[in-house]
Amino acid sequence: MKTLEKLKAICKPHNVEVDYYVERFPSTKWHIYFDAPPKMCWGSTQSSTIFYPSYELKGIISFIRSELKEGFYEADEQTLRETGQL
Repeated sequence: MKTLEKLKAICKPHNVEVDYYVERFPSTKWHIYFDAPPKMCWGSTQSSTIFYPSYELKGIISFIRSELKEGFYEADEQTLRETGQL
């Protein structure tokens, strides 16, 4: 899908992993996960992963651009332990 390829291309230079699955019943729902670079957290949260649940992909490009603009910070020891990075 064009939007997913564009999304991955936007994230790749930032070393952000994109993963998703689609729930098809009772209606189509997207579950998209963005993993911050190793040993980092998203600047907008206290988490190394952000989640975008939606019934459509409209708005996801502006969402991830906004998140990338916030940037990242080094994860603390507890976050690294909880995410299996320590």
